[in-house]
Amino acid sequence: MSNQKVSQFMLEAITLTKKPKINVSPNPFVGAVIVRNNKIIGKGSTRLYGGNHAEIIAINSVKDKKKLDDATLYSTLEPCVHFGKTPPCVDAIIKSGILRVVIAIIDPDKKVNGKGVKKLRSNLIDVKIGDGASIVRDELKEYIFNRKNSRPYFSVKLATSIDGKIATKNGDSKWLSNKKSRSEVHQFRKNVDAILIGSKTVMQDNPFLTARNNDKLYKRQPVRIVIDSKGAVPLHSNIFNHQSKTLVITTKFSSANWKKKIIEMNHDYIEIEAIDKQINLIKFVEKMHDLGFIHILVEGGGKLVGALLRYQLINKVYFFITPQIIGSGGSVNAVDGLSINSMADTLKLRNTSYKLLKNDILVSGEI
Repeated sequence: MSNQKVSQFMLEAITLTKKPKINVSPNPFVGAVIVRNNKIIGKGSTRLYGGNHAEIIAINSVKDKKKLDDATLYSTLEPCVHFGKTPPCVDAIIKSGILRVVIAIIDPDKKVNGKGVKKLRSNLIDVKIGDGASIVRDELKEYIFNRKNSRPYFSVKLATSIDGKIATKNGDSKWLSNKKSRSEVHQFRKNVDAILIGSKTVMQDNPFLTARNNDKLYKRQPVRIVIDSKGAVPLHSNIFNHQSKTLVITTKFSSANWKKKIIEMNHDYIEIEAIDKQINLIKFVEKMHDLGFIHILVEGGGKLVGALLRYQLINKVYFFITPQIIGSGGSVNAVDGLSINSMADTLKLRNTSYKLLKNDILVSGEI
């Protein structure tokens, strides 16, 4: 957390973004409080997509609307000015009688990006920007990256032995990491829009790729995305169950019948142009952005991770290092196909952190 001085009311708004922690994507998670005579009279935080935004909920929480006159609204993000699933928040603020608005950061979405502040000020509402900015930027880093770069934020999760292997030569990887580490992974999963995996990993591990609390599924599940250029994944695989939606990224080289059956199972596929019969990853990333995915968690395999790193598409890595040695002889590397000849050219992590999970160590950092 930053050393920046933050007002007590903005800290309360930031706290609201953390409890309860639900995934509201593609909206950003926003907290808002309304203050009058130095006392909080209303609170709100973003609901599931399609529901009211934090500012509207805060205004609605004030039963005596006369108290809104001469009140101050604190919001972690600039109020929206456009019609989406709900009407513009700025219109409700103007109508309410609130005279001052304090926001942490400008919303980088091109539909907003200062327009909300401009409209509030044009209606004689005093607006201050920057209270709690560094904290909110960190909390919303995936959303901000997506809006500024027009592509998803990609995180990678891998469990490796201490010699950097993710499976034996026979493909056996259950279980490299311990139960505590796997529980941590489910926390990652419930906070992303999608989980990305390669076809070979599906065939070897047959994962469910769901987000669970022990054995109980979270209400909102990430979309499961599979890269399969040739249509090799068996249709009886666990990823085609009905616990979550699955999107298969394929090419013209997969059979029409295989693709038809995916649709019949109430899942979906998208054809992407191929380069040497492999998915064009740049076109894939563009398509994921068009579909509204903000944060995608990559869970292998090694070749897919290596390819994404070669194209500089990975933003953050989570490596669960386990106290086991697998050795060589055909075992599977955590990162495959990434050839670096000089130590000066290695990919170096920034803002690293370390967490002990019983006997495993979680190393995370940005690239």
